[in-house]
Amino acid sequence: ERMQKLQTRVLVQEAEMDTKRLRSAREQMRAIYQMAATVGATLSYEKVLDAALNMGTVGMDEHGETSNLMVGAVLLLQEDELRVVAARRLSPSDMKVRLPGQRGVLGEALHSGDPVYMAEPFRDPELINFVGFRACASLMCVPLGAGFEIFGVLLFGHPRQNFFDEDRRELLEAIARQAVVAMQNARLYQNLLDEKERIVEVEEEARKKLARDL
Repeated sequence: ERMQKLQTRVLVQEAEMDTKRLRSAREQMRAIYQMAATVGATLSYEKVLDAALNMGTVGMDEHGETSNLMVGAVLLLQEDELRVVAARRLSPSDMKVRLPGQRGVLGEALHSGDPVYMAEPFRDPELINFVGFRACASLMCVPLGAGFEIFGVLLFGHPRQNFFDEDRRELLEAIARQAVVAMQNARLYQNLLDEKERIVEVEEEARKKLARDL
């Protein structure tokens, strides 16, 4: 009888774990779908990056605790330095931080083009400048780029050690890929607008020249 109770308890625990995994997978798929929908609905990469921070907390915790604990930031390369363009749970002073992105987790992610996980981000030589990440025990840094083109990084920190397991890392990487698509689309659209403006200027100059000749 004791053995049967033990087996029953094990089966119940396994069923609960399976339920949690299914719930987590469902939430992750929903987050990715919503992110893809956002990308398709706007040419504003700023809106997509803001959505990426929101989506990064979806499906992270089966009890919904993550939204109040996760620290997130999008840093983009501008004039050869990383600047915060969107964030969650960073202080006003953190929003003004400028970093070279040459050392620590930032340098590694930008150089390799691969996501980087680290424990104790408060020891990082560059991230130490952020007050918001000092309470984090684990951090995920995902580069925003494709091929040789790097736009910046997506950062997520959490006070729980070993928080970013394989499923959570895959979710953040998928969100980052969608954000990159949006940034590429926005850049392509801007290039088209610039080309259109250039053509209009050329045509206007041609009309002026023709008028002078006549």
